[in-house]
Amino acid sequence: SSPLSYGKLTLKKLPSVAEAVSGTPVIDGEIDDVWENAPVINVNNYSMGTDGATGTSRMLWDKNYIYVLTEVKDPVLSKASSNSYEQDTVEVFFDENNHKSSSYESDDIQCRVNFDGEKTVTDGLSTDKFKSSAVKTADGYLVEMAVPSTLGGLSSGQVVGFDVQVNDDGNGEGKRTGIANWFDLTGMGYTDTSGFGLLRLTGDAPETQTLYGDSNLDGKVSISDAVRILQYIANSSKYALKSQAMINADVYNNGDGVTPNDASVLQQVDAGIYKAEELPVSYEK
Repeated sequence: SSPLSYGKLTLKKLPSVAEAVSGTPVIDGEIDDVWENAPVINVNNYSMGTDGATGTSRMLWDKNYIYVLTEVKDPVLSKASSNSYEQDTVEVFFDENNHKSSSYESDDIQCRVNFDGEKTVTDGLSTDKFKSSAVKTADGYLVEMAVPSTLGGLSSGQVVGFDVQVNDDGNGEGKRTGIANWFDLTGMGYTDTSGFGLLRLTGDAPETQTLYGDSNLDGKVSISDAVRILQYIANSSKYALKSQAMINADVYNNGDGVTPNDASVLQQVDAGIYKAEELPVSYEK
């Protein structure tokens, strides 16, 4: 009842909301057709510096993964620093249960990839927790990431904590000169999820159609799929594997895309060492 007991209430800024549409791309550094329907967000708000590298990002999702494709404009590419966060990199932050906690919980992750495709984290997790690919472009570089759900799968209408960050060594001298973010300007996203924006998952989750090993899309796994993979490796322009065929072909499941190791696994399936239902084979096996 006394004015001496009054306080002052300060409201936090409402988080921005981005959308991820349903779809499953191949993580190979190429912009598949499925990305065409994904809305674009700008990664151009500086939390450090006033100019430098910026990016645009698009997001997709399916039951098992959230996918982020970021195109960065950066005229000087550098990884001169031994500190990965001071190299030219893209970072993506997720808070799957959207608790906005002041420290990382088990569902939270920070993913960092430089322009050469080298992965790092600073949240204590293994880089095996996400897949990625990176390619250089005419005006910078492109990074594609796939981050798996850790809470039993994703669903339409779900909202997760989210941000994208572009780190820039603008002078190529091993010092970070600029940081651009989509939303979180606190500079603490690597340890604190409370400042993240929001990512809403829209559309229906695609039905799982992956038949690992079926690289020729004939509905079965056989030695002919190993041959198809070797044809692709020998001449990818003539024997291209696209979309679902590329996903099916990655039976060695080590994040390196389709390699001779995948054909080797299928030869072992033909020899009875592995069974088709055991695919994909973890590289740790």
